[in-house]
Amino acid sequence: RLHRVFLNGRRAEELVCCGSTLKGQDKVWEAWERLGYKVQKTDRARAGDREDFVDDNLLSQMQWTIGHPRPGRTIVLVTGDGNDNDGRASFYSVVTRALQSGWRVELYTWRVACSGRYRELALTYADTGLFRLFYLDNFRDKVCFTAPDRGGGGRRVPAAAAPTSSPSPARRHAMKGG
Repeated sequence: RLHRVFLNGRRAEELVCCGSTLKGQDKVWEAWERLGYKVQKTDRARAGDREDFVDDNLLSQMQWTIGHPRPGRTIVLVTGDGNDNDGRASFYSVVTRALQSGWRVELYTWRVACSGRYRELALTYADTGLFRLFYLDNFRDKVCFTAPDRGGGGRRVPAAAAPTSSPSPARRHAMKGG
């Protein structure tokens, strides 16, 4: 369901999904592969371990894509992370580089997780159409499912946090069209 929200009827030229996994979580990655994604993952020994590989790998992929521009392409990124990344490339620095290079960028994030830096970019680029900020909260019914809780009721759970998935796999698409 997340995939359909991000594509929004467009044809993707490049699909990359990065994340980390615990033993026994292969099904979620197989699902992304069936959708045509190049899956890049690393193993984690236990839940809560840092995911440095995920960010650095995704940032490397984005920088490579930005360095090979094609008119009319859009980078779609799912993150709210606007941190500086300890002096290394960050999602924010790569997004601003893409914008300065003439790329269109769409950023999908939960409202509560969105860095103020991306809200500022949305205002700065509001008249250009180059940067668009989408809150996943507006797509909640499309990207979440109801999972039973221990009390017998149900609760809304992000589809990316299904019981067999990594807590927060990052995804990026480079798409043709707008």
